[in-house]
Amino acid sequence: FMAKLMPVVQRAGCLKRSLVGHRVHTSSTMGRHFSIRNMACYLTVVDELKKYEDHIPAASNQVLELYIRYTLNPVIRTASVLSFKEKIEILKMICKRGYIKYLTVCSLVRFMI
Repeated sequence: FMAKLMPVVQRAGCLKRSLVGHRVHTSSTMGRHFSIRNMACYLTVVDELKKYEDHIPAASNQVLELYIRYTLNPVIRTASVLSFKEKIEILKMICKRGYIKYLTVCSLVRFMI
């Protein structure tokens, strides 16, 4: 992703230190049990990436869109282990941010089962 993105951008930015610190401690998104917090972390990363969408060329936007699709679909399938109440909360978070368009029907069905 970065190999394709960096040659075409005019400028680069950094993620907030709090975001990076949030993802690397022992209970980060790579912890043992998937939780609603894990999903919130992935959505935070997508939020940060989307901030740059207006500042990059159209070709790079396509790469960004693919990255979001390739990231969110496996994550939403992993979230299928959560309770029904948590699944509804995750769907609210995704819809509120407008990211439902990145999820495939298959991923959503597997998530809800």
